[in-house]
Amino acid sequence: MSNIIEIKSKSTHTATVIFLHGLMETGKEWQIPIQSIISIGGLDHIKFVFPTAPTIPISINFGNKGTAWYNVISLNPGSQEDSIGLEKSMKQIEKIIEEEINNGIAAERIILSGFSQGGAISLFTGYQSKYKVAALISMSGFSPSLSLPSKIKPENKDIPCTMFHGTDDKVVNCKWGELSHKSYLKVGVKNSQFIPIQNLGHSSNEFELKQVHDLIEKYLPK
Repeated sequence: MSNIIEIKSKSTHTATVIFLHGLMETGKEWQIPIQSIISIGGLDHIKFVFPTAPTIPISINFGNKGTAWYNVISLNPGSQEDSIGLEKSMKQIEKIIEEEINNGIAAERIILSGFSQGGAISLFTGYQSKYKVAALISMSGFSPSLSLPSKIKPENKDIPCTMFHGTDDKVVNCKWGELSHKSYLKVGVKNSQFIPIQNLGHSSNEFELKQVHDLIEKYLPK
């Protein structure tokens, strides 16, 4: 995948976080929030990777083109799904994981994370991938496919997964995120937790980012 931005590790590189942006965003837009996480400390051994999604026509945007991991027909659960786009993005993200593995970073030293649609595709990829990653972290994310729970690989059901969601999110309703989480539990996912962030809209804040930092530090220790 082209158009990838990286924040290199400050010490010997032993782990990687792949962060996927939301709809109509770019990887570059998340550099500053992630830099604030890094500044807390304890993550000097980690490289952060920010790919940018391809530019495609987006149905919810009246067909106008924008960056997206897959086409969005509606923001309502159960609406028509872009299965081709989802699979294509999953393969692109797996290529990034493969590159890290080829550079000496084991899959269990990689976290998949993202915001909104990026969080959704992180879940979609992490639970189905042949590469079992260290953890999944979703911010304002959701299950992008109602069929995802039935497709989760048995060996991936114990991947630690944390889903953060603002209770005042007017773009992706907090209930959608929570229902996604519950749908994973129903098929035997063991280590998933859903954390509502009070009074937060469709964005992130210092409180949430600090929790993301702590999870990264926990699952990718030095």
